[in-house]
Amino acid sequence: MRILLDSRDLINIVEHSRPVAATAFDAYLRAGNHQIVLSFTNVRELSGPLAVSVEFLRLRPFLQALERMPLAYLKETTIIGTEIQAAAKAFVEGTEYQSPSPSVPRWDHVLVVDPRRQKLATENWVNFRLDEIIFYISRVSRRIFAPPDQHLARR
Repeated sequence: MRILLDSRDLINIVEHSRPVAATAFDAYLRAGNHQIVLSFTNVRELSGPLAVSVEFLRLRPFLQALERMPLAYLKETTIIGTEIQAAAKAFVEGTEYQSPSPSVPRWDHVLVVDPRRQKLATENWVNFRLDEIIFYISRVSRRIFAPPDQHLARR
């Protein structure tokens, strides 16, 4: 079974050991052949303190504890668009709708590719760990980890 924890629950487990420690949760996952699902949102919120200048090394143990667990990755940012494209394709071709999979092989693939690029800049990187991905992103722009407050009314 794949388990998609909301950000609060994910943070509680890896950072605060609530309601269980990360090691105990990892053992539970492995015993049942389960996986934690990581998305842009839940990892962004776990990494949110980087947006307010918290040092990366404070978050690194949490990211590493998370990555030791069995994981799956979900690219939630493009689900609606890819479903509409698949539906339009099925309609135009007169075929049955083929549901696209939002699953991707690792966390950096949940990011939206710049339209000017054909693929992710990290595409050819091998064994690219979650903590490394977050570290490199934070070096370019810590703002990525900030809450999406651009949707709030300005005063």
